[in-house]
Amino acid sequence: ASSGLHRSRGTRAGCGRRCLGSTGPPCYCVLTPPRGACEAWRRAMVDHLRENRDAAVAFLERECSDLITVAAPAESTYLLWLDARKLGASPGLLLSQRGVYLTDGAAFGARGFVRLNFCCSRETLEVGLERIKGACAEARSNMS
Repeated sequence: ASSGLHRSRGTRAGCGRRCLGSTGPPCYCVLTPPRGACEAWRRAMVDHLRENRDAAVAFLERECSDLITVAAPAESTYLLWLDARKLGASPGLLLSQRGVYLTDGAAFGARGFVRLNFCCSRETLEVGLERIKGACAEARSNMS
């Protein structure tokens, strides 16, 4: 993080830089990896995101492909756009009622699409994917 992002007064542990200002959000230096570890940290984060992306895509293709498809490949991002129009008029609402809070594509002019953020722990991702699977199973039973 550049010093322009520092908003809190004082110095944060491990930061080594003086944070500027007295108001605003917390100091972003807590997001900075330890000194000298930036490249290793970046590589580990990219690997983690790639693994989460691949796991999410594989899971959705295996468990939900009849109702939800990946609309666009996730390149240089931690977001997956999913085509969920087969779940009905408000897939974001349907999923949120089952404890999965995805960004509704309607806000972006993409009604029926949802955006899944896979920048999380694998455990959190797996819980969310299982809930999506449950919502798909329920939607299938309602269609019969």
